Amino acid sequence: MTTADTIALRDGLLAELRRSPVPLSTAELAQRMPWKTERTHAQCAQLCDLKRLGPGIRVVECHTDWHIVAYRRTTHGYTGIYRHLRSLEGHGLICRTIRDGRKRVCWTVVEPPVLPVSTVHDTGLLDEDGSDDDDRPPEDLDPNTAHQVAC
Repeated sequence: MTTADTIALRDGLLAELRRSPVPLSTAELAQRMPWKTERTHAQCAQLCDLKRLGPGIRVVECHTDWHIVAYRRTTHGYTGIYRHLRSLEGHGLICRTIRDGRKRVCWTVVEPPVLPVSTVHDTGLLDEDGSDDDDRPPEDLDPNTAHQVAC
């Protein structure tokens, strides 16, 4: 899976969770995700010539020596989304919850806290005149610290 694929999948997971009025299980999220599409070097005997492919596999393009194949997203495994959910959870973007008293784990988006306007004034982030920018002319800066850059 490329970095672009990972980012797209995780963005899709976040979008689904934001759209949903209730927390979603891993299986529900997997069903809502687009299939994983990739190039495989499998011969036609392994894909096209079979009477029946598995329920989660679809041949998109046949090129005799190689194919473009789509795989349905699952909860775990090669096309699984669970590890992506855990990563999003680790970054504080989503959290686990229990829905409707069930023992099944569901996922929901963690909305960032909104700071009230009074909090900004209380923390001393503003100058005396109410602005938050440093409008001192350069000559007023201390020459001993003027070369330092804030991280």
